[in-house]
Amino acid sequence: MRSLGDSLQTFLENKKNPTSQRAHLVQTICDTLFSDKDFKKILGQTRQFTVDEIRDIFDQARSWNVNPKALFWKLVREKQRTIKEQLKPSDQSSNV
Repeated sequence: MRSLGDSLQTFLENKKNPTSQRAHLVQTICDTLFSDKDFKKILGQTRQFTVDEIRDIFDQARSWNVNPKALFWKLVREKQRTIKEQLKPSDQSSNV
């Protein structure tokens, strides 16, 4: 039989402690919609987003009852495309 101390130690070792507001939000997204193995993927895919943008995407996806995971990824792709388009004109002006 395991002691309470062993159980507590195992729990603390497995508990994730996000160190930033962004990481905490991504962890909440993983807890709600995805699994913990998607944490790094979501963190990487949203690296150019602000915390408010990530929160807006999450809120929109979570409110859609049909398939919130699919909507989340669709909104992430749209935001990535928007950011890419915003960066494109500034790249062209620096080449002139």
